[in-house]
Amino acid sequence: MDNQAWVRKLRIDLIEKDYGDTAQRVLDLCDLVAEAESSWSSSELKAFLKEVGTNPMVWRRLFSIAQDKRLPLLVKNLPSSYSALYALTNFSDQELEAAVKESVISTKSSSRQILDWIKQFRVGNGSVESKAEVLYLRVDPNQTEEQRKSLIDALVAIAGEHGAQLVTDPEQLTKRYAVAQQRMEAGKMLRQELLVEVQDILPRVTEHDQNRLGIASVGELVDADLSVFGQFLISAAGSRIAMYEQYGSTYCKKIVYEHTQAEDRSQRFNYKRRFFQCMALSPDASKFIDDLRSKYEYYVYMPFDT
Repeated sequence: MDNQAWVRKLRIDLIEKDYGDTAQRVLDLCDLVAEAESSWSSSELKAFLKEVGTNPMVWRRLFSIAQDKRLPLLVKNLPSSYSALYALTNFSDQELEAAVKESVISTKSSSRQILDWIKQFRVGNGSVESKAEVLYLRVDPNQTEEQRKSLIDALVAIAGEHGAQLVTDPEQLTKRYAVAQQRMEAGKMLRQELLVEVQDILPRVTEHDQNRLGIASVGELVDADLSVFGQFLISAAGSRIAMYEQYGSTYCKKIVYEHTQAEDRSQRFNYKRRFFQCMALSPDASKFIDDLRSKYEYYVYMPFDT
């Protein structure tokens, strides 16, 4: 295995954290990752990742990029950031086509720009409000209430078969859209605050740990998975207990930020539960939530403190 040229190249690129300075080079690296996935056993993969110091999360993202056969067709317009390319792997065909048409995807696109756009696209084009406009229903005035109810029930059933939800209450439609908009606004504010707060944290973590966790910049830290973010703070503080004492409010803020980015209620519920745990260990969490509630009405009704 060690004598194979592709293995040597993969090893060198990962050790040097050289994921590629062009989209094509990133895709080439991802192809090597896919080759390794198909050639090695799980124990061999585990040993290799330990040897080169690559976080399994980074490896999984590179492998996901290799599996997306749409990206090579767009390679001339793709960014060179593997995190940006990974974000695109979660797009549906329709979303990817829309992103291309709106010039969202370019060689200079960042993962955050792509993620911000898809959130807005899904709210604006896939929200219940947009569907209500498209599915506007004019009922025959001669229909009885029973006939109207039968028609609505049939439409609800058809929508359910296609993974959609039909909402007929205008007040509910307006409220849902307003809540989604407030979550987006809160998310933008929280991300900006996190970018400022972690600037002093990044240099406190050794280069070895930064490489191990796949974090090379403030933006990558803020956009990292919550587990990686937490590990980074623990590394900066020296222990889990010290992390809550020194960076508890920052960790809580990251949890709420992820809450604003979650796409379904079950994910938001899990983040809220994580926040409860953080709040019990961080004395500054209550003040943070009070500040958040003073700015966004949506969070006034969230039982973070119960």
